[in-house]
Amino acid sequence: MPIGFVIKNTNQKSKDYNHNTNVYRPSHADYTYDKKYGIRDYRGGGRTSARETANWVVAGALAKQLLAHISINAFTSSVGDIFIDKPYQDLDFSKTESNIVRCPDEKAGDTIGGTFSCVAQNVPVGLGEPIFL
Repeated sequence: MPIGFVIKNTNQKSKDYNHNTNVYRPSHADYTYDKKYGIRDYRGGGRTSARETANWVVAGALAKQLLAHISINAFTSSVGDIFIDKPYQDLDFSKTESNIVRCPDEKAGDTIGGTFSCVAQNVPVGLGEPIFL
């Protein structure tokens, strides 16, 4: 059975983004989207909008409930030139949230730049969609 949901957007104001006409929004996909597609909407709309992201968050929350038997752990696996040199089986994923850079290995420290990894276990064969390949 299909699942539906509604997220009402009652306070979208394009003029609130006028200060971004010449500057990309920090921590947003504006720059990447502009470079990839040659389109930039400084007003905060479109595919880089939180209104787009909200749909994925809802879908993820529903999927998490339906797939509780699957273990998914995303974490920082490198910071700068420091890399985790352990197989994921040797990591203590309970340490991930207690580390400021979400890394289950203390030697990574607190810097910028790196790589994140994701370990999904107990995933049934055939689960998923080709969009994420």
